[in-house]
Formats: sequence, structure tokens, C-alpha cells
Amino acid sequence: MRSDLEDNQARQMRLFSSKLGTERQALAGNVTLTAESQIAHFYDPNGSDRVVTLPSFERGRWYIFGHTGTANTLTIRDSG
Repeated sequence: MRSDLEDNQARQMRLFSSKLGTERQALAGNVTLTAESQIAHFYDPNGSDRVVTLPSFERGRWYIFGHTGTANTLTIRDSG
């Protein structure tokens, strides 16, 4: 089941169970995520500076990024 927290008014929440998708890869170019992309991303820039572009802003949507390479820059930017 997929749920966006668009109209949630909760201040504190406990998640007892959750399934989060992950993606791990060495990049060959820049990446543009979609609203259907995984939550957690672990990228290796693979020898060049890379740019990851997020999808349009949507309340309640969040992502996790990790730089798994040893050099170069991984830039995260919004779609605007």
C-alpha cells in the first residue's frame, strides 16, 4: 500500500511497519527522479560530477540520498 501524507496533521507518529524501496548504482550520467521513484538512493558519481533532479514538490514526499563514491560531487536539486 502506498500513502502520501498530504493532509496529515499528526505531530508525532510511530511507524510499526513500512516497506521502503532503495536504489544503489554507479551513475553514467545525470538522474531525474519521478514521483514513482524509490525513497532511498545510494549513488556513486562514477568519475564525474553528477546532478540528481527531484520531481515536482509534493507535501509529504521525502527522499534519502547517499554518496557511495570516493570522489566527485553529487548535487541534489529540485525541479524548479
